[in-house]
Amino acid sequence: MNEQVRDFYNQHYQEEDLRLNYHAFEVPITLYYIKKYLKPGSKILDLACGTGHYAERFIKEGYLVALNDLSDQNIQLVRERFSDVDQVLAIDQSAAIDTELWDLAKWDAVMMLGPLYHYYDVSRRKKLLNKAKEKLKIGGLIYSAFMSRTGGLIFGMKHNPEGIFSQNGSKQLWEEGIGKHFVEDTDTFKNAHVYFSDPAEIYPLIESAGFHQKHLAGIEGIFGERFDDYHSMDPSQKVAWLEFVQKHAEEPAMIYNSKHLLSVASKM
Repeated sequence: MNEQVRDFYNQHYQEEDLRLNYHAFEVPITLYYIKKYLKPGSKILDLACGTGHYAERFIKEGYLVALNDLSDQNIQLVRERFSDVDQVLAIDQSAAIDTELWDLAKWDAVMMLGPLYHYYDVSRRKKLLNKAKEKLKIGGLIYSAFMSRTGGLIFGMKHNPEGIFSQNGSKQLWEEGIGKHFVEDTDTFKNAHVYFSDPAEIYPLIESAGFHQKHLAGIEGIFGERFDDYHSMDPSQKVAWLEFVQKHAEEPAMIYNSKHLLSVASKM
């Protein structure tokens, strides 16, 4: 599985580098929940850091960061951008569970804004959460991203509508969270190895690892597959809609409409 995911991001690193500019809600709303709890000087372990979008913002907020990713291309970009930055404690290429960065500090926060939804097997998700709990300070925070079943279904409906006729198509995604023959038959998600969560399973998963769940937010709300609509608005409308989604992000309607879900939990 790790090889598939690494190959996927090696092939799509340029799109990944631009994605968060187009998916305009993900960064500001995630940062809202980070800044709510973390003060400048906090130590953050950013697992599966991608091309460094969040790292750039963490540095601007005065946080100390260590960066990990599986992809050769992602890590190459990260090293080019951050190797000489004093606030970057270390950079490592490996699977999240295997990184040597776990032992670099007792962390104030661990970011898992990707790796959990690349595991079909719930036991692997629990293993990674348990590792984070072990390496966090008491009261430390874990920020975990999930891809929603609704988001996967809408994407598959738009790009692979014939999946409605297959037992392994839309039905398997909706019932089991697996889109191997539906979402992953599209060029965008080819071999991405993505598990799509039902929001109702996230609290039990997080709490099974001994965390206290503080927030579950729908990152894009009603804009989950409507980013073109957002980008066509004038600047004042964009600001107002972003504020609206952020204000209501934890309400069920926003959670169930979002593509990405953010869990914020603390180590007890």
